[in-house]
Amino acid sequence: MNTLFPQTADVKTAYLLVGDFTRRLFPLVPYRKLLTQVQELDDVHGEIVETAKRWADPLQLRAFVKPDEIIQPMLKFGVENFRVVTLFASVPDLVTSGLATQDKDTFEVKLLCGIGDRFEYSRQSYSVIELVPSARWGNTDVILHFVMRAELYRTTSDGLL
Repeated sequence: MNTLFPQTADVKTAYLLVGDFTRRLFPLVPYRKLLTQVQELDDVHGEIVETAKRWADPLQLRAFVKPDEIIQPMLKFGVENFRVVTLFASVPDLVTSGLATQDKDTFEVKLLCGIGDRFEYSRQSYSVIELVPSARWGNTDVILHFVMRAELYRTTSDGLL
């Protein structure tokens, strides 16, 4: 049995439709990439020290933001605000903003954004904690958009960002 893979023109049409939809309905969200270099990573955990984190200048990403309800539990040191926000970004918009690259023949996406990045929503800063593909085109491996889950960003106790 021969498998029929999607034609290049069909996939381009799907991306054109997705891009047109997002241009009309999704706002621009200021997005900042976390700047890390291999020598800054901790040898044990593979993470960067919180006080050494730096972010790039904001890029404009066309995305849909869906906030959860704000939860205010009473903790040991007082009332805290917790809020998880979900950001939906299409592959064409990620490529346009410079947060992803895509192979023209296989349509494979390489993300240049990731966990630890930040974006602004409703005058508050959120830190990305999860980034996964959320929709594929038909019954193929061609990714149409990604979902980023983020939580309210907290500054360190010494006031540094």
